[in-house]
Amino acid sequence: MCRFLLYKSNSPILLADLLTRPAHSIIMQSFNCKLRVDLRRPMNGDGFGIGWYDDEPQTPGCIFTSTLPAWSNLNLQRLAEKIKSALVFAHVRATTGETATSESNCHPWQFGNLMWMHNGNIGGFESIKRRLQNALSEEIYLTIQGTTDSEHAFALFLNMLQEG
Repeated sequence: MCRFLLYKSNSPILLADLLTRPAHSIIMQSFNCKLRVDLRRPMNGDGFGIGWYDDEPQTPGCIFTSTLPAWSNLNLQRLAEKIKSALVFAHVRATTGETATSESNCHPWQFGNLMWMHNGNIGGFESIKRRLQNALSEEIYLTIQGTTDSEHAFALFLNMLQEG
């Protein structure tokens, strides 16, 4: 089970004040997660991602993902000390099922000015995956880069938006 953070404010905050410094920071949630349902794996060490918007959510934001654990990624520490935003997504990952540890499977994902992340897993996803993919428009289907149920849920959401 993954952990995530979503922060929205009227004024920008330094990412370090959300992601690396607090006692229950995303770093601590990746390294020492006492809130996990599956206590056999108390770490969320299969990658992470952060997404943020510089000014307005109507413009595309920025995303940084890595397959390294959040606690050991020096670039995350460096970026968090320099970037300010009023709208931040952060996600630490523990793989579920047979999904690979790859950057394409790290949340959040982006399409235009929209970002998406998902906590948990979709039960029975493998049994509906093919039907879901067949229901997507070609444009939306081609946006899928990874293999997770979460990214496919995002594609379904985008497809529904496209259909109106």
